[in-house]
Amino acid sequence: MLERVPEPALNRAARTLLDLRLTSESTTKEERKDLVHIMIQEVGVDVEIKRVLWVKARPDYEPLFSILDGMRHDADRRFWIERLEA
Repeated sequence: MLERVPEPALNRAARTLLDLRLTSESTTKEERKDLVHIMIQEVGVDVEIKRVLWVKARPDYEPLFSILDGMRHDADRRFWIERLEA
């Protein structure tokens, strides 16, 4: 019997994003929404200024978020979106 070797989380996350890129033109808004729900666990929003402050990725997708530019990781596993000054 063959045993399945666990795939590293970063590889799974990258494959998901590449699949999304290839199919984004043919996916519905609902399908894209479902993907966001798969990848993101929580979102912090400043309602007053209507801006997303941070996201908490699901554990399998944390490695992917950790390599994104403009994201700062904290001890609570949140990825803060660094604000670009104009």
